[in-house]
Amino acid sequence: MSKKRLYEIAKELGKESKEVVTRAKELGFDVKSHASSVDTDVAEKLIKSFAAKKETVEKKVAEVAAKTTAVAEKKEAAPVKKEGTTETKSVIPAAKPKSRNFKAEREARAKEQAERRKQQDNRPKRDRTTRA
Repeated sequence: MSKKRLYEIAKELGKESKEVVTRAKELGFDVKSHASSVDTDVAEKLIKSFAAKKETVEKKVAEVAAKTTAVAEKKEAAPVKKEGTTETKSVIPAAKPKSRNFKAEREARAKEQAERRKQQDNRPKRDRTTRA
């Protein structure tokens, strides 16, 4: 019997080595890392376990997709009416968050603070000695 490394199995399946190692441990095989060698029959069991899980995931995805399309069809069929109008409510996709330029923000804040300090320095100072 020839032996196969876990990272080779992961490469064949298109999975990460961590996933294959954890699955092998779940199945009760004595492995320690991605470089552990296993017999071909153990490798076949691992591959079959991923295939079985993939089929169940595909079934669940198909069920969820069917439910969401049914819900979407119901929403499209029943327009939302406002008081006395026949407007329908449109679905607005979620906006992608904008990336922030933290360096520019920090520089802008520093510039504002410098301007405030400059304005405070330019104010006429009160004479505190001649107070009544």
